[in-house]
Amino acid sequence: MPEIHDDFGLVLNRLHEFKAFFPQAKFNGVIRSTYASFVGANTFQQLYVLGPQDIGLLGLPKREFLAAISKSSYDLLIDFNNEFDIISTYLCSRIDANVRVCLAHPHREPFYNLQIRADSCETLDEKINTLFKYLAILTQQTVSAKQNLLPA
Repeated sequence: MPEIHDDFGLVLNRLHEFKAFFPQAKFNGVIRSTYASFVGANTFQQLYVLGPQDIGLLGLPKREFLAAISKSSYDLLIDFNNEFDIISTYLCSRIDANVRVCLAHPHREPFYNLQIRADSCETLDEKINTLFKYLAILTQQTVSAKQNLLPA
């Protein structure tokens, strides 16, 4: 979840759209302890709250926190930060996920294997809309839909 307060609220409000898009999915979240009071008990299947005690000397999550998240593997991991965030980037690089989505910058770290090209999008809300368009194409079952993703 995003570090910036307004972005956090936006993603939290749009979470129901992701749940409707993937009705069979289980949603886990990582949030900063400063936002814990904003998240309802049934918002996530599993919620990991990152507090000051979970951050090491270098400003990265400690092994114990990473181990707790890494107990599961994930199909889809989305970094919702609109700007670079060292903690989120580190976690995304370390967590086992089939697809890692980056919304912030088209030339980010190579472990993000789905980078949403949203050059015309300035706000996180617009980037999420673009993400839904990509996900709609990726989840279609027809051969012609899959061909839309092939390079020309």
